[in-house]
Formats: sequence, structure tokens, C-alpha cells
Amino acid sequence: MTTRVSTLRRLPFFARKLLRDAVRPLFYPVETGDVHGPELGRYYLVFDEAALRGGGTHDFRFDDDGIPAVPTYIDVERPRLHYFPIAISQYALAIFHTWLRTGSEEDRTRFLKFAAWFVDHQAEDGCWYAEPDVPVYRLPGPWRSAMGQGRGISVLTRAWQLTGEARHLEGAVRALGAFETPIAEGGIVGACNGHATYEEYPAQPAPHVLNGMIFALFGVWDLVRAGPDDGRARAVFERGVASLEALLPLYDAGIWSLYDLYHLEIPGPRNACTAHYHDMHVKQLRALHAITGRTAFATFAERWSGYQRRPTGRLWAYGRKLDFIVRRRLR
Repeated sequence: MTTRVSTLRRLPFFARKLLRDAVRPLFYPVETGDVHGPELGRYYLVFDEAALRGGGTHDFRFDDDGIPAVPTYIDVERPRLHYFPIAISQYALAIFHTWLRTGSEEDRTRFLKFAAWFVDHQAEDGCWYAEPDVPVYRLPGPWRSAMGQGRGISVLTRAWQLTGEARHLEGAVRALGAFETPIAEGGIVGACNGHATYEEYPAQPAPHVLNGMIFALFGVWDLVRAGPDDGRARAVFERGVASLEALLPLYDAGIWSLYDLYHLEIPGPRNACTAHYHDMHVKQLRALHAITGRTAFATFAERWSGYQRRPTGRLWAYGRKLDFIVRRRLR
């Protein structure tokens, strides 16, 4: 793994990032309408191209084919642009939303170009890999991601419904294999308190990032809805939902939600969410409640929405986030 860059370089970066999130956070609309039918429409969180280009999540740069590359994490010693499956899939879904609005052939073609990227860059094991290290979680590159797998499935299942091309559905089904394989054997399945987890960052020990696991479940659910009815995807989905329901209380700090549970694996400060991710948790849980009908998801969504209405919650969260950055990321 690459060595860590200087504190003087990183601290201003995170300070600017937190200030932007505190003043002008990016919030996504949530889709809770038709989340069961076989025809896949809007994604469960509705990404918008203009909002994404505004820089609220990634600093998107586009190559000659229109595929985005993004800068590496600030922790990485030699910064560069790289093709990040999580970012590429997010922008692909935003283009799909554009196409749903316009119905134009140009937007359809743009979306299918992204789907082709996922077909062309899928490894033999069914995974899409990110190259750079993730020092905060001690994760060396290249690495696969439950979130990347889920988002890739969501892109490919929609492309399959648009085109009927078998390569799209075949790629989505191959991507499911990572959800059936432990991290130590090349998959993305970790464990927390005896429950299986789908890890956005499959480090050992794994951090159990909440939003990444939920995005992973959204992708698996898309395969349940649109893919072959052989029970595999549904079994993966139900196992993940049961684990998430059991672990949700651990993400509740009593005043705000936590981004991950890394403090349970490696003692240190708790990693509180920024406003962007806390709002994302609320929306994701509302979508999961619409999908599953499980009361726990609605209960925590309402509780965490209440936290948003209290100024003390956000102040506490940013204090904890800065503590995490200084003590965990910058040591």
C-alpha cells in the first residue's frame, strides 16, 4: 500500500469538503413508487446529471467516449484520475433518468455506452475493480466492492430491458457471484456480530459502510425483479436484508447516524455521517421499507429524519467527523 501523504495536504482538503457539505449538501430524491414490478424504471435514489456534475459526490472528468474518470482519494500518495466503477455506475443511472424524461435516441445511446463499459471491464470472476488503495480502511488496490457490484447490476439489468441483448443480463448474473463469496475467497461478504455483510470496502477487518451495503441490496433487488427466477438473487437479497435489520441499531448514535462500524473492528473514534450521507440513509431506508415492508426500516428512517431537524445533531456529527479525520485518517 502506498505511504500516506502529509497532514498539511489532507486537512485543508477535508475541511473544504466538510464546509461544502455543511453549507450546500447534495440530497437525492427517493423513489418509492413501483419498486416491485419486473419493468425497471427510476432507480431508488434519483441521480441527476447536472447535480452530479456540480461536484457533490465526485469530481467527474469525461474521456472522449463520455465515460467519467475521477481523482483518487486524497490519502493516496500519487494522485491521478482513474475509472471508478461506483462513480461510473452512478453517472450511468443519472443518464438513464435523463432518458426516461426525454425519450431521446441520443440519451439512450449514451446510457448504453456506459452499459458497454461494464460489459467490457468485468473481470472473469464477475467483479469490477477499482485500482487505487483506500488507506483509511487499510485496503490495497485493486479491490472489488459490493456497492460497485450492485450498481453495475442495476445498470446492466436496465440495459438488458432496453436492448434484449444477452450480454447485459449475463453480466448482471455473473456479478451476483461476489455476493455468495467471502472476502477471503475473493468476494464481498464480510461479517459483523454474526451477520453477513455486503462490504463496499472489502478490507480485513471490514468497515461495514451502511450506504454501500444498501446500494448493493438495491442492485440485487433489480436482479430479483428483472432477472431469471432461479432463487439465487432473492436468497442473497433476503440474507442481506435480515443482516441489515439486525445491525441498524449499531448505526444509531442517538443524535445522528454513523457512516460505518469500523470502530467495532479497530478501536478508535466513531465515523459520523456528513449531512449528505445522513440524508442518504433516510432515503435509502424509505426505499427499503417500500421494497420489503419491514417496519424497522421505516422506524429508523423516521427517527433519523427527526435528527435532521435538530441543529445539535448536525453540529455533533461534524465534530465527530473532524475527530475521525484527525485521529483515524491523519495518524
